[in-house]
Amino acid sequence: MARPKLQLRIAQSPVLRYGLAVFSVSVALGGALLIERLQLRNITLFLFAIAVAAWYGGTGAAVLAFLLSYISFAYFFVEPSHGIPYFILFALFAWLVSWFSSVRRRVEAELLAERTGRDMGSSTPRRIPLQRQESTCA
Repeated sequence: MARPKLQLRIAQSPVLRYGLAVFSVSVALGGALLIERLQLRNITLFLFAIAVAAWYGGTGAAVLAFLLSYISFAYFFVEPSHGIPYFILFALFAWLVSWFSSVRRRVEAELLAERTGRDMGSSTPRRIPLQRQESTCA
């Protein structure tokens, strides 16, 4: 299954990757400020912004989204003395989603390489030989 054109374009252009990170955090900040006016505190919008940046933009975009999310959340919603737990939460979430995204990209690349290798002429699937262990009975 081919990747969508927009996802390919984002993956190839660093400006689009990092622009996506800035845009997603900006949308999260706007939504969080709107929610704050309703007397609710919502961290999930910032976590979602990190996830979108990591999934489509890669690790560098995830780091940028993590930093922008933490700075925005700490500046607008948290007292200075209570910022460390949020920093840890944002960092762990960014690491986790970046790891998922890198595993997904690696598996996609392996599947694509296997598919193109199969399409190039080898119609038989690659087999892994099984080794028998010899048992010694006394």
